[in-house]
Amino acid sequence: MRGSCSRSPYLGRVGTYVRYHHERWDGTGYPEKLRGDAIPLPARIIHLADAYDAMTSTRPYREALSHDEAMRRILEGSGTQFDPRLVDLFAGLVDEGVVDRIRAETGAHESG
Repeated sequence: MRGSCSRSPYLGRVGTYVRYHHERWDGTGYPEKLRGDAIPLPARIIHLADAYDAMTSTRPYREALSHDEAMRRILEGSGTQFDPRLVDLFAGLVDEGVVDRIRAETGAHESG
């Protein structure tokens, strides 16, 4: 997946983060099965944010999950799918209302 982001002098790093945002903390992700801190931190952040957004957004094939169900799944994936330190930080941001404010400011879909 060496796309146009990687070749751009302005987006080169972003391409790297996009490339690795499906890696999993436990090393079972793709494309290279990177594990733990070998996954670039921005890619780990994108992975977690993307997962939450995907779970809490309505898709053509299913309704949005509730915030509580999405958080349950994220907490369940801590240490396997997601970086456990980021899950803890994310949970704190959710509790403080930061995630809701970001979603409102960016026009993200409302939770189910």
